Amino acid sequence: MRASRPKKRRPPQLRAVLLSRVSTAKPSQAKSGPRQLAELREIAIRRGWKVINFFSDRLSGSEYNRPGLDKAVDLICQGGADLLVVHELDRLGRDVRDMLERVDKIHAAGGHFFIREGNIDTTSPEGRLHFTILAALAEFQRRSNRHKVLSGLAHARKKGVRLGRPPTLPAPVLARAVELRRLRPPPSWRTIVHTLASEKRGLFAKGTVAGAVTRTMGRPTRDRRRNLT
Repeated sequence: MRASRPKKRRPPQLRAVLLSRVSTAKPSQAKSGPRQLAELREIAIRRGWKVINFFSDRLSGSEYNRPGLDKAVDLICQGGADLLVVHELDRLGRDVRDMLERVDKIHAAGGHFFIREGNIDTTSPEGRLHFTILAALAEFQRRSNRHKVLSGLAHARKKGVRLGRPPTLPAPVLARAVELRRLRPPPSWRTIVHTLASEKRGLFAKGTVAGAVTRTMGRPTRDRRRNLT
């Protein structure tokens, strides 16, 4: 009589927590949060994971404080979930150091994470290596984009392009304030505000007048700054 083969035990079902993030810098992405969660839920179902909870963040990718991400990590560290599932790499932090700190915290608790883009699964050593490489590349790309933006702004200023918000003063009031500021010696901002009020042009905050006039006249040179009060 043949001995019966022992039944193979099924691996325990992983408990997954889903995370989405929408950038505040892109209003067009307002509806992408629910779409991200729907896609991640489908992935969890296909892989046989049990979705325990889900969290969302609406903030810039450079923000360090991420309430949704922190709650998801805490849930795993407290033993309430086994796996963090995200859509893209930048959902895990603002830079490589930030990402690795959270990943190490998850791994120290025996947890793992899955990234949809790139199909990165850190349950394997290869997946962890893949993650580290991509995290470094993502940080490099973010720093490169920031440098391009700052360089473009500096180039625009050199060409005399006026940056920032437009003047918030009515055109006649702004013209009068600029005229007063160009007097020699230039009066103080407080004096200009009082003059505008005495001429019944309106009551304006000193900072509003100063900002509007400065943007209109452009940044003073070093020699001009010495003469301004």
